[in-house]
Amino acid sequence: MREYERIAKQMKLLAQQGNWQERNKLTPHFRKAYRSYDFGFQVGEEIESNAWHGNWQKAKIVKHDPDENNFFIRNEKGWEVVVPGFMLRHAQLEQVEVKGHVIA
Repeated sequence: MREYERIAKQMKLLAQQGNWQERNKLTPHFRKAYRSYDFGFQVGEEIESNAWHGNWQKAKIVKHDPDENNFFIRNEKGWEVVVPGFMLRHAQLEQVEVKGHVIA
């Protein structure tokens, strides 16, 4: 599990318990861990994101804000949004079968 995910899980548990003071103490640690995490995406890369209505759609990374570790993306419809890296995944290759041969 990624460090920022581990902290987020702790924060969620504390919030469910109503322990807001302890949960809020973890916020700076979460931000630091999240900002330093390398999601492995590059500007110009075609990705998939669930930023639009929770459905995975193809998009392209237009810009990366390294200070906040957020990504400015644009989907095939031209809609643009800034999202955190955990809302992205690498685009899955489409496979095409031509005369019995699979081409990725």
